[in-house]
Amino acid sequence: MRLEETSRKDLEVNNPCEGSPLRHEPHPHTPIHEHKLLLQWPEELVKKNTELKAAAAGAAVGAAVTPVAAAPVLGLVGFGAGGPAAGSIAAGIQAGLGNVAASSSFALAQSIAMGGAAVPLAGVVAGGFTLGVAVYGIAKVAKPAFERKL
Repeated sequence: MRLEETSRKDLEVNNPCEGSPLRHEPHPHTPIHEHKLLLQWPEELVKKNTELKAAAAGAAVGAAVTPVAAAPVLGLVGFGAGGPAAGSIAAGIQAGLGNVAASSSFALAQSIAMGGAAVPLAGVVAGGFTLGVAVYGIAKVAKPAFERKL
């Protein structure tokens, strides 16, 4: 029997991957709305995977907080309103660089710390990604301990 002649019921009943979100092998001539893989798999994955929910929430919070937290965090490593603080990590980096180019990452970090530049989109994405990954890892480690207590 050809794939085009099989019914949806046959594909679901004779599924060798029972319990899997995959219902059948997609066929190139099947309309996209017929593919349960495309419509149901992400929803089922997120319902079952609380770590992904936590990571998504962490990424959203990270992206929202990055522009606000950038200047204080840069201040922790020595970037300040008056330039790099003496004896700080930022001062050490500047000493190693020598003449700092106006378009360099160091100049951008200093400008953000001084309040003269906004955090670029790449920085916001990186902040969201970093917090999302961190929250995913914490959720992955904490979930088994939490489930044991229930």
